[in-house]
Amino acid sequence: MNDFISGELEVLQQLIEFNKTKEAFFASQDVRAPHESVAPYISQLNQDGIVMIPGFLSEEQCQSICRNKPDQEEFTLSTEDDKSMFYLNAARHPAFADFFEDPRTVRIMKGYIGENAVPLRQSMEIRTVKGSVHAFNRMFHMDSWKPRVKAFLYLHDVTTDDAPVVYLKGSHKGDWRLPMEYKTHTLYQTSETGYAKDLDVVWVGCYWPYEVNEIKKKHGLQEQVCTGKAGTLVVFDARGLHKATELINDHRYILINHYIAEGHNT
Repeated sequence: MNDFISGELEVLQQLIEFNKTKEAFFASQDVRAPHESVAPYISQLNQDGIVMIPGFLSEEQCQSICRNKPDQEEFTLSTEDDKSMFYLNAARHPAFADFFEDPRTVRIMKGYIGENAVPLRQSMEIRTVKGSVHAFNRMFHMDSWKPRVKAFLYLHDVTTDDAPVVYLKGSHKGDWRLPMEYKTHTLYQTSETGYAKDLDVVWVGCYWPYEVNEIKKKHGLQEQVCTGKAGTLVVFDARGLHKATELINDHRYILINHYIAEGHNT
């Protein structure tokens, strides 16, 4: 019994010290008043951890992107075992300029993360594998305890059959997160590409379904299934709990703009 109590006290002390590190980090972030054009989006991000922006690009722009996207042979298989295909460094491809050169995205990222917000990955993702996939992102998970914001642009209508992301609104904040945040802080590692170092650490940050149910009940949180029309932009704080869903239709095409605080990938 004494050993158990001693171990629990040690864990508590580690969490206290980690929380000091966390508070110091956020106190150092240079977050300024956002540009007026994106202020409502920042307000909703702060409240819910997610905001959906219909019509960010027009349907015609999305159709043009799909027509002029690179051949699928130029895409690479995800290293995180979720069967997705990625075209990396997509911001360099002229077909994607309408999205990656849009100043609204940078304004949102800087207004939420801070002046040191930088892109971690800018890519196009294609999903074609239907049904159940054994992968970490099919479970509710948090990516990090540090700011990590993802913007998904839907290039076609995304229904519940098109693998929409599901987000647990409001789960990006709260003291209940601290034990898992500490776990990501101590265990999660990335490769040079910014993805998980290996297929063991990729599962760090995942919650079991019963844990998610307890969190929802205790804190009054609700799931948001992010369906939307072509041109919809889904922006979410990846500190919050989110998960991928099964693909039923033939494919899903999205562009991804993924931002972090510079130098703070983990």
